Amino acid sequence: MKIYTKTGDAGETGLFGGPRVKKSGRRVEAYGEVDELNAAIGAVRAQVEDPEVDSHLARVQDELFCVGAELATPHDAKARAAIPPVDARWTERLEAAIDGWDAELTPLREFVLPGGTRTAAALHLARCVCRRAERRVVALAAEAEVAPETLAYLNRLSDFLFVAARLQGFDRNLEWAAADLGADGRRTVRHIILPLIWPAVLAGALISVTLSIDEFVVTFFTVGPQLTLPIYIYTQIKFGVTPEVNAIATLMLAATLGIVLLGAGLLAMRRRLRRGREGS
Repeated sequence: MKIYTKTGDAGETGLFGGPRVKKSGRRVEAYGEVDELNAAIGAVRAQVEDPEVDSHLARVQDELFCVGAELATPHDAKARAAIPPVDARWTERLEAAIDGWDAELTPLREFVLPGGTRTAAALHLARCVCRRAERRVVALAAEAEVAPETLAYLNRLSDFLFVAARLQGFDRNLEWAAADLGADGRRTVRHIILPLIWPAVLAGALISVTLSIDEFVVTFFTVGPQLTLPIYIYTQIKFGVTPEVNAIATLMLAATLGIVLLGAGLLAMRRRLRRGREGS
């Protein structure tokens, strides 16, 4: 059997069990978008590493074939008897997965920028294709009969893809960075890190003028690396290397250095006072 038939060269296609229609028709648009959605989910599966997510997506791909068949077949066509109907239990399964994953995630307080990891970005893209497919089906439903289970399934599927994308970003602790650090991240910078930096640096600098250069160098370079480098390295490993993470890590490093300066000054003053008492 040849792949090409040439019967669509004039811009028409045959519905399953129905007449030939223009390829620009709403029904063709609807099941064509579902086909694109299936391909987008296939692209996600080509890179997803989470076996649970991959298992869910494999079932979704099978179900989307049934959704496409439902949309490609007019309701008065005899061929509908051969098509597996869209099952409401598919939507319930998606809802159960959404609820389970949502319990693992931090509460959503603001919009999330698509991205974070390759898999999360691909899931977000699939979510957008799903929303477009849903819009095309809604347009079709305005002029032809469409099973309500189909609309509910596509609506819930886009939610499922959104939560799955959050999960894939959350697993690698990148969603907060993709979402402009998030509300918690901004509060941490504004209310904890920034207020610590300049007072700590200023106090450390003022106290450090009481040290001899030898005392300062020994104290600073003995204590400093032990505190600052592990913090910086841990931040890079845990959250990945992004401009946002680098900014946070640099702020943390600066705050810690200021505290180290303060500690170095206090330790040196304590030794100086002890030597003074011993000398007297």
